[in-house]
Amino acid sequence: MTYPPAPGGYGQQPDPYGQQGQQPGYGQQPGYGQQPGYDPTQAPPVFGQPDPYGQPVTGVPASPAYGQPVTGVPASPAYGQPAYGGMPPPPVQAPGERPPKVTVGAMLTLGTGAAALISSIAGFVGVSVFENNLNRMASQLNTTADTGFGSTYIVNGLFNVLWLIGFTIIALFLLRGFNGARIAAFIVHGLNIACASVGLLALVAFTAVLASLEEELVGTGMSMSDILPSWYLPITITMSILQIAFPIAAISLLAVRDSSQWFQAHTRARAAGLI
Repeated sequence: MTYPPAPGGYGQQPDPYGQQGQQPGYGQQPGYGQQPGYDPTQAPPVFGQPDPYGQPVTGVPASPAYGQPVTGVPASPAYGQPAYGGMPPPPVQAPGERPPKVTVGAMLTLGTGAAALISSIAGFVGVSVFENNLNRMASQLNTTADTGFGSTYIVNGLFNVLWLIGFTIIALFLLRGFNGARIAAFIVHGLNIACASVGLLALVAFTAVLASLEEELVGTGMSMSDILPSWYLPITITMSILQIAFPIAAISLLAVRDSSQWFQAHTRARAAGLI
């Protein structure tokens, strides 16, 4: 007696379209369009949850637990440290010997203040003599004369004393390599050039006034040398010119490359504690 062969027996393949949720037999390939162990009735796995079929989801890194550091990401370099793969900064060196240009620039800065003070002293003395002689001449002519120059030169003299003190302090710090003193020198030298230029123009105007006054003295038997000291104009004009020339030269010497590098080296050395 013979029995009919069972379904899927020898020589037959399982129906790929009539079976769902079953694993193929040993040595058999899964049907077209199906994955091994795939069950369409099951929902796809949720991100971060294990595969319901017992296999973890691969290809997506799991999020780190709260409070745990993230691994696999290179940490940023600490502040002040060289970047990854970079070269460390060169060691800070001493600034070296002071360039002669810096020394000359500091001396010119000091000379600018001294020229301003000398100009103030000469102006105060000369104007005082001028006013006294002018009043004496006015009394002979039965008139009065009041120029008011004396009080102006007193204020100007006090201002120039403070100016000289400021220039002296700046010059001392320039010799010690402070870059802030160099910046301050640029500022005060610029102001001094402007003030000295105005003062020089005032002296030129004053010379024109003296020329007209001398014409009036022709019939009095007096000359301008009897009223104004002969040394007044040469000294005050020379000091005014020096107050313009010295700052220009000082700015030029302090702004050159050698001077700038020396001041910058001093700044780095102070920051590193070398000086």
